[in-house]
Amino acid sequence: MSGETLALAYLSLAKGITYLGFFGLVGAVVVRLVVVPICCRRGTIAPALFVAVDRQLRRLAFVSAVLLSCAAAARLYAQTYAVFGLDERVTIELMRLVAIETRWGTRWLPQLWATFFALVAVVWSLVRPGTGWWLTAAAAAVLAVTLPMTGHAMSHPGGTAWPWTLQVGHGVGGGLWLGTLAGVLATICSSGVRAVDERGQLTAALVDVFSPLAVAAVGAVLVTGGATAFLYVEHWSQLWQTCYGLTLVGKVVLMFVTGAVGAYNWRRVRPRLGTPSGRATLRTSAGLELALACVILAVTAVLVHMPLPRD
Repeated sequence: MSGETLALAYLSLAKGITYLGFFGLVGAVVVRLVVVPICCRRGTIAPALFVAVDRQLRRLAFVSAVLLSCAAAARLYAQTYAVFGLDERVTIELMRLVAIETRWGTRWLPQLWATFFALVAVVWSLVRPGTGWWLTAAAAAVLAVTLPMTGHAMSHPGGTAWPWTLQVGHGVGGGLWLGTLAGVLATICSSGVRAVDERGQLTAALVDVFSPLAVAAVGAVLVTGGATAFLYVEHWSQLWQTCYGLTLVGKVVLMFVTGAVGAYNWRRVRPRLGTPSGRATLRTSAGLELALACVILAVTAVLVHMPLPRD
């Protein structure tokens, strides 16, 4: 494997872990602060269920924050390797140089502080759930704003404001769709939740609230993704004549397949919820949707480190 290919692999792997952590954090926050309260107001979550759900979501948020912390360090290593590693060994001093004295580093540091904020907020939620969850939500918002700062949006010749805004919207939409799906799935698959929800009533309640949110989030992803592609791809032929274009087409195809699975869950599986068999079917089909989502994140992680067609 050539040095350039290895650098791309390092950068993509680190970015993929970042996406997993960010989406997981967003999903835990949205389920805990939006989906669950709506279910509580409708009277579909009993106190015993609420305790089990909250515990599972705190676990998801903690794992996501740890992933983000590991990914931040991995991204610094990968970027240092991409800059120096082809010619010399990566050292702590070189990593410090990249973090402090490069343009990439000045944009990565806010992401590092946002990640630290998220980790502290999640730990605080273990002690004080009320304020801790809102602090975690604030950290997720800061991450959504800062993560695009080291991507293609900041090098667009027409200005950075519009591409950056689209990337923020794209990331938030993806988090609301796939991250919240992960939060719902992690909840209904938890042994603690299943022990007190034998008939699957909680599953039906969570999905009923999540479904319209997912539809809106998918719409936001498609609109912001399409607008971003319009900015980056100058000619239709670049979609099949460049590596970036082919990878982008692959991502779009995967997104439509994932959306089709989600539509099947909404139209066919959701009406059958409230029964143990319906819950089992949802776990399988939603798991497939989430697995496809992970592939999309992997493709995206590669895409954001590829040269744009104009380059």
